[in-house]
Amino acid sequence: EPEIPEAPTNLIATCSQEMPTDDVYTNAITLTWDADATAETTYHIYDEADNKIGQTGETSFTIEGLECATRYCYYVSAENETGEGAKAEVCTTTITEAPQNVVARSTDETTINLSWDLVETATCYNVYFNDLLVGTSTTTSFDITGLTTGGYYCHSVTAVNEGGESEKSAVGCAEAGDIQLET
Repeated sequence: EPEIPEAPTNLIATCSQEMPTDDVYTNAITLTWDADATAETTYHIYDEADNKIGQTGETSFTIEGLECATRYCYYVSAENETGEGAKAEVCTTTITEAPQNVVARSTDETTINLSWDLVETATCYNVYFNDLLVGTSTTTSFDITGLTTGGYYCHSVTAVNEGGESEKSAVGCAEAGDIQLET
C-alpha cells in the first residue's frame, strides 16, 4: 500500500484579468504544482477558511470571479488510496483595475502630459504608445517628450500591483504643439 502523499511541491499562483463586459474587471488565480509520484492522486483545493473549493486529478486549478487587488491564500493537498496528505500554501494579490479618466494634453511643441485618476492599490503605472512601453510612473501623470510637433499621439496606462499589471486604460490622445490652456 502506498504512503500518504506529501504536500504538493512548487505550488505557484498566477493571476489573470479579463476584459470587462460591463466595466467590471474580473480576476482569476490559477494554481499549479508538481505532480505527486505516488500512484493515483487526487488534489484538493481549500480557501483561507479551510473550505474545500474543488478537487482535480490534474496539476492545476483555476479560481474565477475574484475581486480586484485583493489578497487570497489557497491550500492544496494530495490524496491517494491511503489518505490525504499535508497541505501546501500559496498567497497572492489579484491584479488591480485599470486607471480611469486618462487625459492627454500638449504642454509644449514636443511634449504631451498624460494624467489619470489614482488607483489606490497600484504601486506604479506603465504608459504605452500602442503596445510599446514608453515609461513608468509612481504618480498619476507622465510627460512624453521628444515628440514631433503636429503629430497626433494616443497613449494608454496600466496600473501595477504585486498581482501583476491591469488591462490597458482607454486611450488619451493629443496633438503635440496644440497647447490647450486649462480653464
